[in-house]
Amino acid sequence: RIASLEPLALVVIHDEIRTDLASTMGELLAHGVEVKIISGDHPQTVRGVATRVGLPAAPVLLESELAQLSGPAFDQAVRATAIFARTTPAMKRHIIASLAHQGQYVAMVGDGINDVPALKEARLGTAMNDGAQIAKDVSDLVLLQSTLSTLPHALTEGRSITQKIYVSARLYLSRNAMTVLAIV
Repeated sequence: RIASLEPLALVVIHDEIRTDLASTMGELLAHGVEVKIISGDHPQTVRGVATRVGLPAAPVLLESELAQLSGPAFDQAVRATAIFARTTPAMKRHIIASLAHQGQYVAMVGDGINDVPALKEARLGTAMNDGAQIAKDVSDLVLLQSTLSTLPHALTEGRSITQKIYVSARLYLSRNAMTVLAIV
């Protein structure tokens, strides 16, 4: 019976990836940013997207595997893994909290309701303008044009400003120390 069937159509479903994402990931990696993907999608889908944007091939860790770990073992797995799949909003939040607890400066980019707990947990929550309103409401930064390509530029500017503040503070403290020394 199957031999008598004739195919009528072929349907292919794939995620559209933003055109600037591969170059943005390359710039972030060049700046020393450790990129992690935390997704609720199927592991093969997440790995495929990571490969298409130029992230190094890495094993995928599922929530079911993470749930079996606790304490230092959980923290070590989170630190060593770059791609997480089949994660719930609560696990996304737990992963972000673990990284922050380990002393990492954690920035989270999300656009959906399921990202809200993790966005709130991150030190810098970033939402896409075309994402869910609640994600934008809880984020520290909203990318108005919904493009990640502005992040490497923001990182460069932030580091430049921080360096200038450091130099100014050092100069100010030196001047004050010399004034106190002159008075004494």
